[in-house]
Amino acid sequence: MATRKKKASSEGGASADAKKLTRAELKQKIRELKKKRQDAGTHSAKAKVHEFNEQLHVWRRKLRKAARQKQA
Repeated sequence: MATRKKKASSEGGASADAKKLTRAELKQKIRELKKKRQDAGTHSAKAKVHEFNEQLHVWRRKLRKAARQKQA
């Protein structure tokens, strides 16, 4: 399976945002993205669904990381 390509360094600040956000805020962000993805699937913006899926993957990974750090 191919690995994901790294984003440009301009998004490097996103990891700093993950430390500022609480788990509840991360969950809220995921819920918002799921709603956007659902709306895009029902409208003519089906090309956006892939983009929302990628963002969901990123935010879920941040949530899992936050859960691991809380456990330790």
